[in-house]
Amino acid sequence: MLNLAALLPDIGSGDEVIPPSQTFVSTPNPRRHLWIVDDATRKIMMGCKGRGKAIDDLSRFSSREKKDVVLFKGGAVLANDPKLVLHARSTYYLHDAGLTEENRTERENMLRSLTPLLLCPTCRRPDGKMRLEEFRAGEDGHVSDGVLICSNCRTWYPIERDVLEFVPPTLFDDTDLSAFCNRYAERLDGLNLKKPAASSSELYVDQIKQREHFDLYAEGAPGFSDYTTIPFIQATSTRYVRLAGTRLTDPGAWLLDIGCGTGALSSPLMKKCTVIAFDVSRKAVRRANEDARARGLLGTGTFFVGDGSYLPFVSSSFDHVNTLGALHHLPNPKEVIADIQRILKPGGVHFAIENNKSAFRKIFDLLMMIRPLWIEEAGTHPLISRQMVLDWTKGLPVRVDSETSVFLPPQLLNPLGKFAIPAVELSDRLFSLIPIWNRHGGQLIFSITKAEK
Repeated sequence: MLNLAALLPDIGSGDEVIPPSQTFVSTPNPRRHLWIVDDATRKIMMGCKGRGKAIDDLSRFSSREKKDVVLFKGGAVLANDPKLVLHARSTYYLHDAGLTEENRTERENMLRSLTPLLLCPTCRRPDGKMRLEEFRAGEDGHVSDGVLICSNCRTWYPIERDVLEFVPPTLFDDTDLSAFCNRYAERLDGLNLKKPAASSSELYVDQIKQREHFDLYAEGAPGFSDYTTIPFIQATSTRYVRLAGTRLTDPGAWLLDIGCGTGALSSPLMKKCTVIAFDVSRKAVRRANEDARARGLLGTGTFFVGDGSYLPFVSSSFDHVNTLGALHHLPNPKEVIADIQRILKPGGVHFAIENNKSAFRKIFDLLMMIRPLWIEEAGTHPLISRQMVLDWTKGLPVRVDSETSVFLPPQLLNPLGKFAIPAVELSDRLFSLIPIWNRHGGQLIFSITKAEK
C-alpha cells in the first residue's frame, strides 16, 4: 500500500477525494489539481476541477506540461483506497523524473530573471538597480518570502507567499506590512532596513479607489459577484484571448499584462510565452497567483502588485504588452501608452481592448441602468475612441491598427449561455461588413506597433 502520509505531509482535515475508478483521482475543490502517474504503465491519471480523465502516456505532454506532472511510484494504488482526505489549502506537485536539469534551472530562475528589468516605483531612477533578498524559499525555486531593495533610495518592497508588492509605500497595507516587519525583524535589521515611510495618500487617490473597488470583486463581497463568469464576459474574453494569442508565435517572448485582475486573460497566454502580469488589487493578484499555481503555470509567468499609472521597468524589456480593459481605469492613459512604447522592444506590439466611444453607447448605459450586470469604477477616460488613440500617439514612431467588436448588448447575449461565444464571433463578422456601423461596436480593439530600428 502506498504510504500517502510520507508523500503528502499535509493530509488532514479538508476536502474529500473519492477515487471513482482506477483511471483517475479527482478533487472537488475547483482550485486544486492532483496528478498521478502509474510508474509501471506510465499512464497519467489527472484530476482537475472535480473531474478527471486518463491520459494515455507521458509523451503526450509538452515539455512545459511535463514540469508539473506528479510522479508517484505505484500511484494506481490510490484507487484502491475507499476515501482520501487532502488539505484544502495545499496543491500537491512532484516533478516528472525525466525532467532534465537544464529545464529545472530554467524554471527555477524565471522569476529571479525579472529583477534586473525592474525600476524602483518610489524614486523612479532609470539607473537604479533592484536587489533581491530571499527570506524563505518556496516551491520550484520561487521566493516565497523576501524583499526587493532599491540600491538608490533604499526603499524595500515585501514579497510574501510568492507575491511581490511593487508599489510606492503609500499603497502598502499597513497592517500586513507591520506583520511582515515583525515576522522578519531580525532579517530586516541585518540588512539595515526600516519600515518604509508613506507619503501623502492624496497623491494616490485614483489608485486607492481602484484597489478598493477590485478588492471587493476579488473577495466576492455582497453586490460584487464575479462578473467574469457570465456568458457575455466569457464570450468576449474568449475572442480577446484568441486575438492576443495569434500574435504570440515565439515561445521565448516576454509579455507584460497591465491590470491583469484575477488573471483570467493572462493565464491562458502563459502556454505560449512568458507572462509578467500585475494589478493594483492585492486580493485579485493573490487569486491570480493561486490559480496559476493550481494549473501549474508559475514556471512560465508571475503575478505581482503594481500601479499601472507608472511602469517600473527598464526600456526595451518586453516583446508584447497587453492592456485588456485597463486603460480606462487609469488616471493618465495617454502617458501610459507612451511609456508602454518605451518598455517595448523595437517591433514590439501593444495590444489593447477598451470601451469604445460609440454612437450607441447610450443604449448600453440605459440597459445597464435597467438591468445592471456589474458595477463599473472607471477613471478619467471611461470611453476611448480611435481618434483619441491617434491623438495620444501623435509624434511617436508607431503604427496604429484598430477595429471594433461586440455589437450585441450583454443583456441579449447572456441568455444564450455557451452559445454566446459563436454569437459574438458571428455578429462581429457580420457588422464589420457594414460601413459606418462597423466603427461603433461596444469595444475598441487596437494595436500600437513600435517601429523597428
